[in-house]
Amino acid sequence: MSSALGGLQPRRWAAGTVAGMQELLALTAGLPEIMLEAGEVLLHEGDEAGELYVLVSGQLVVRKGGEDFVAVTAPGSCVGELAVLLERNHTATITATEPTRLRVIHDARTTLAESPATTHAVATLLARRLDLVNTYLADLQHQYRDVDGGLGLVGAVLKSLATHDHDDLEPGSEREPDPLY
Repeated sequence: MSSALGGLQPRRWAAGTVAGMQELLALTAGLPEIMLEAGEVLLHEGDEAGELYVLVSGQLVVRKGGEDFVAVTAPGSCVGELAVLLERNHTATITATEPTRLRVIHDARTTLAESPATTHAVATLLARRLDLVNTYLADLQHQYRDVDGGLGLVGAVLKSLATHDHDDLEPGSEREPDPLY
């Protein structure tokens, strides 16, 4: 295998640890690292995908459509994986909010194709994220199941999203651009 991670084998981690994150840190040990200063942009929304980045230390913020979406603080977290896996441009801007060190997996598509251990670690992180979102959405659906109109549509929207199985979904809505919540 020609990938930088191709010959590495997956490891088992002790109960209670976040296996995907620790696994990515172990698998990427020795790969090139970059340092970002606070305010420095790692990825711009619309940039072409190619690399995966693994957080070693520091903090990143993910901004979608100009809004802060999530802070990335845990060592072993990866960014850029969705664009790489879905073979599309990045859909968010990622900026360091403090001095930040990242490991770089160049030619991430090849690495994921050639390194089952790396693919497993990334899949584990994505599965954890999806499980958290599913739990949150199920709770929202439960909370608003008996509400008419507006928020009462949450259940119908969630069911539609859960059964959507193709790529023609456009993010956004047809609601008022500045609703009076």
